[in-house]
Amino acid sequence: LKYELFKTYISDIAAKDLEHSRKPQLAQRLLLNLAKYNAQKMKESDIREETYGGSTGSPSTIQTYLDYLEQLALIKRIYKNKSNKNIKQRKPKLYFADTGLRNSMLGYLEGDLSPEEMGLLAETVTLDHLLRFLFKMRGHANNVYFHQRNDQDKEIDFVVRNQHDQVIMAVEVKFRESNVEDIQELRKLKSETPNMLALVLTKNLLKVENSSILYLPLWLF
Repeated sequence: LKYELFKTYISDIAAKDLEHSRKPQLAQRLLLNLAKYNAQKMKESDIREETYGGSTGSPSTIQTYLDYLEQLALIKRIYKNKSNKNIKQRKPKLYFADTGLRNSMLGYLEGDLSPEEMGLLAETVTLDHLLRFLFKMRGHANNVYFHQRNDQDKEIDFVVRNQHDQVIMAVEVKFRESNVEDIQELRKLKSETPNMLALVLTKNLLKVENSSILYLPLWLF
């Protein structure tokens, strides 16, 4: 039954959105491959190889379709928080705007999701809420990044900069109770940027740490 639902969902939503592209089947195949990378860093050469079934595809074509999918609000790419934020890095993090669409494309129902998958979906929902909030407050939501000092360091899921390029908010999603206080990088950034809002979004935990970091259940965000 779930695979019949999957086919119906894709044909009614994804296919309708992509039918005006020059190569709708390629766009659909690309979208299916992107579903595997939700809330993860995305290397475009890997996406290109999987989509074309080899490494012969055009980088510019894949880039064009990634831009197209983002314009359709089917995906969102978040880039690393760097001082020169005009440079687009090769490995942004990719999020599906519609988690239901993503799960359907992979043939998942709620009972199929592992704790790790649930954590990634919680991160995706957080981004959606954050972008909506920023758009309502500012009229745009362009200054959202993920924070990582070096490739070996731990990340902070989302940071928001103001018009002066100052970090004003940092959000870490900890939906699994086993690692809810594993936020060393967020603590470090908060000590360096004391005026920013520091949030940890959890499954159930509500508390304030040292009068500086707020732990908040995701459903309250």
